[in-house]
Amino acid sequence: MQEIPVHGKPDAGKLARPVWGEGKENLLLRNSKAFLFYSTDFKVRCASCGQTFNMSVNLADLPIKKLDGDPDATHTITLPRTGKKVTFRLLRGRDEKKIAATLRKTPQEIIRLSLYLHTVAVDESENFSEKFFETLPGADSQYYRREIDAVTCGVDTIVELECPECDNEFEVQLPISENFFFPNSRKT
Repeated sequence: MQEIPVHGKPDAGKLARPVWGEGKENLLLRNSKAFLFYSTDFKVRCASCGQTFNMSVNLADLPIKKLDGDPDATHTITLPRTGKKVTFRLLRGRDEKKIAATLRKTPQEIIRLSLYLHTVAVDESENFSEKFFETLPGADSQYYRREIDAVTCGVDTIVELECPECDNEFEVQLPISENFFFPNSRKT
């Protein structure tokens, strides 16, 4: 296995350990040649004023969220709007393949599928369906996704920005996926 210089500098003197995070994008990010670039440019649109601007991100500076505890552990939360008690786990490789197979669906469908695949039980019952997630209020869905993100390991691709036009401060998720590494490839 190839070791990667810290911050992409061959003379850095220290080597980073390979990252085994959830998702192949995390592994690709740390093992690809793109990681060795000092910066990568992304276009961003400010939600406040609508201004579009370029941002430059040093991929080597993205923080790594480490797995805290057992990867097979389950986590239980109570949804704020419905009060439903949901037990979830981290995704497995086969789950990610199911999500990847549905990438042509709408973002809402992908979110519902992701929540469904994470879920082990609802109100201590393992007998639930995707229908539960179709009727889930937005506040509960957002809360659930944040709770999943809080325990998921890998490269943290959320960066804080300030709009150069209106000074609005906001966070954006970098669009780092398989397409980032293979932009001209298409699945057939």
